[in-house]
Amino acid sequence: MKKLNLPHEICEYACMWNGIDDLYEFKTGIRPPKYLFFGISGFGNFVYLKNSKADVKRKVYMNNGLTKKMYDFMKDIINFDYKIIENNTFKYTLDTAKKEIDKGNPVVLGALDIYYLKYFTKFYKKIHIPIHYVLMIGYNDEKGIVHVLDTDRKDSQIIPYKDLEKAMNINVPGFSKKNTLFKINFANSISSIKDIVYKGLKKKAYFNLNPPVSFMGINGMRKFIREFPNWHKELEKAEFIDALKHLLEYTGFPPQLPTQVSSNGNEEKTFSCAAARDKLAILLKYCSNEYNEPAWNETAEIFNESGKEIIKLSNVLTDFLINNKNELNIITDIFLGIAIKEEKAYKIIYEYLKYK
Repeated sequence: MKKLNLPHEICEYACMWNGIDDLYEFKTGIRPPKYLFFGISGFGNFVYLKNSKADVKRKVYMNNGLTKKMYDFMKDIINFDYKIIENNTFKYTLDTAKKEIDKGNPVVLGALDIYYLKYFTKFYKKIHIPIHYVLMIGYNDEKGIVHVLDTDRKDSQIIPYKDLEKAMNINVPGFSKKNTLFKINFANSISSIKDIVYKGLKKKAYFNLNPPVSFMGINGMRKFIREFPNWHKELEKAEFIDALKHLLEYTGFPPQLPTQVSSNGNEEKTFSCAAARDKLAILLKYCSNEYNEPAWNETAEIFNESGKEIIKLSNVLTDFLINNKNELNIITDIFLGIAIKEEKAYKIIYEYLKYK
């Protein structure tokens, strides 16, 4: 039986990073600004995937929120490393986590299915959402529970072993295999928030302007713009609809279909359909004010405008799927506007930071 005492703050929908935020503050005494790590590593990135054997044959991600990819992107910037324990038995995973807790090391658990987490009363035993992460800070074998910090809850939460076993028994391609935990190890010299901002934004801008593959970043957007007009010819009708729904889902943050399109019974629209560009803009404005960098305030305004274009995209897709209002021909024009704006923003950021 052991429970660690860590600082914690709510940051909605940032579950992959909230535990790292807590650990950073625990190690340094400084709380990262909301969405700093998530914003640099995931917001405003673009991925366009084509796979004839996949369940959805054309997938567009308006952010790149894959946990391991984001951790890899940020680990040298923040100065931490991680080790994944995955695809083992639940007993082995739990025993490994408890040993880390005994050594004073919290671990990130996930992905978990919120369906089995009782403290999510709106979703418990109602809706499967198998892309959630928590920071495990303690356990009690006598009571058969773990203690966790959750990005959506102020105080620590309790998860019974029997529920945790079910929640961790999932396989979400790209996110997580079953029974996955992350051991997090910070270096002795942890980067300051200012260094993370400068190094992170520079790397982010360069990555989006010069992606390693043609289906990511600004190049990926332009590839999508060229190819989208042929989707309806290349795909069966049902496949085409699935691809459009996927595109619509990922205009949301968190990814979620609008209520009128979704059939999961969730009547609450608690998300933005600007694909987190609005949150990226807030982060850039904060950095501009904090470090007296006017150029970043300009880029914040650009991303706000890009977010408005994405909202327009969401409305066009919704009208087509619900009302059969076919204005899909303007999607390429909308995307071209997004690509031009975001390329400009990343160029401003990179040109300013490339010699810093």
